[in-house]
Amino acid sequence: MQLEAVDAKLYTYLEEINKLLKIQAEAKQHVNQHHDPLTRHLPVEISSYIFSIYTDDVNSDFDPQSSIIGRDGPLLLAAVSQTWRRVAFSTPDLWSTININIRSSDNLRTKVELTKEWLDRSRRLPLHLSLIYRTSNVVEPEPNPLIPLFNLIQNVSPRWHKLVLSIPPTFYTAFFGEVTCARTLETLKLIDDADEEGDLHLPHTPSLKHLDIHLCIPFSAISIDWSTLTTIEANIILMEEYFDILRLSERLESFRLRGLIGQPEYSLPTTPIMHSALRELYLETSDESRMDTSELVTMLDLVTFPSLERFGYDSGSRTSFPNSAIPSIFNRSRCRLTHFDLCGDLRNGTTDDLISILSDLPTLTHFKLEDKYSQRLDDALMSNELLCRLTPIGPSEFIHIDRLLPRLESLEFVGYKAFSWSCLASVVSATTLYGGPDLRVTPERPECTNSIRYISFSVYIVEDMERIDIQSLAHLQGAHRAGNFHCQVFRGDFEGQMIDPLGCHRHP
Repeated sequence: MQLEAVDAKLYTYLEEINKLLKIQAEAKQHVNQHHDPLTRHLPVEISSYIFSIYTDDVNSDFDPQSSIIGRDGPLLLAAVSQTWRRVAFSTPDLWSTININIRSSDNLRTKVELTKEWLDRSRRLPLHLSLIYRTSNVVEPEPNPLIPLFNLIQNVSPRWHKLVLSIPPTFYTAFFGEVTCARTLETLKLIDDADEEGDLHLPHTPSLKHLDIHLCIPFSAISIDWSTLTTIEANIILMEEYFDILRLSERLESFRLRGLIGQPEYSLPTTPIMHSALRELYLETSDESRMDTSELVTMLDLVTFPSLERFGYDSGSRTSFPNSAIPSIFNRSRCRLTHFDLCGDLRNGTTDDLISILSDLPTLTHFKLEDKYSQRLDDALMSNELLCRLTPIGPSEFIHIDRLLPRLESLEFVGYKAFSWSCLASVVSATTLYGGPDLRVTPERPECTNSIRYISFSVYIVEDMERIDIQSLAHLQGAHRAGNFHCQVFRGDFEGQMIDPLGCHRHP
């Protein structure tokens, strides 16, 4: 009797549970059918296209420092409802970007399974893939636990389009395995903070155009097809490697170096290297650089870039103003430079040095000066003299003033104030007065020397601020409202407090 009573109660509970399960299924079905009245009536193709636009926007930066899986990506869409999940899983575009972020060796098998599912949903589309491996282990990491994941990524190597690796260079051999060819790979980015060395052997990359290296391994350890590259960014390279890259990369158009290291002994080219394709060159001497100014001069004196349009130099915290090397490369190359950036510790240069350089660059349209270390008036490069030479002039004044940079459209400055507000106001007001949208400098109309469209100043003041006269203030505020002028003023050093003496930021 007791057993029958227990069975009866159990049957009653099971009946109630089945009723609740039925209600739950009906509720889910109702939510799936009515949660989105718009996409429910759209063809699957339209919903798929909308989802693709959304994920393209989410993945547009392809930031390897944060996990795309953890952001609002396709997994979020798939979690909304059965209908959305069916559409998301059947749209390969949503899964062509994948960021694998490994912080420990735990659950690696699960990560491999999830990665395989993700890659399978991308079908045969080109892949944007990044692999980040960061652990807190003090013991030297070993690649063995990652071999199954590496093998999975190797299997899709024919579909690599953009590959970002943030793994120890010692893992490169295991990561690439037997893969020596990546025919569709267009972008390769290597990131690592450790001072380790490893060999990257991927010699057949016929589509590779962009190489970005944020690590310290020698370029001789990187085996790729250099002849197809159009852009290169690198952290630190040796002087000899700089010349080797120029020889190997004949199609190179943009070369950005964040750090240059001089060598006690290196073989210099016997004759200057001519590189006819390079259009952009940015050089930065990092704090770790052992290269002095004479070596920088040597590096610039032994190259010729006839197609160069953009040039930037940043000395970092090292006092280095190459006032002889820069004019040398421009004059020797006979290039038509349009963009010129000059940054860093420039205290060994003078306004006259800068004016001399700019005098030989009449084709410049954009000039940026970032002088963070010159606090004294006699050190600063952005002086009243320079501003007066940059001030736009009207046709009637053309004969009497030798103006610098007649084609200048954009002027940017970051540094300490060593000029007067009235002198800056003259530049700004002349820009507003003469710089109409229809005025352009052309060989046929050399008198139209009023092409400045935008001026941006970030000024730091360490002493009592000069009073601004009413007329100058009106010019600056009017140009700000018109969108021609932007100014930020800080009291103190580069960590100082922002103030608003011009009242520009009170106007939307």
